[in-house]
Amino acid sequence: MDQKSIAQFLDYLGRETDLTVISVSENDPSLIKTYKHIVVVKEKIIFKYILIWGLISKLTALIKKEKI
Repeated sequence: MDQKSIAQFLDYLGRETDLTVISVSENDPSLIKTYKHIVVVKEKIIFKYILIWGLISKLTALIKKEKI
């Protein structure tokens, strides 16, 4: 799937339900209208997806805070 397809899919889901998407800072949130967008990884780190323990900690805190 390319990025445009994913963005369109998320837009559709956001129109159908209360949707929260967690993402990285490289994504442009200016076009998002139908769902909540939360940036989890702000640093431009090549290995950001490999640093899973840090992400798990951030996601756990976010889930508790947002009551997801």
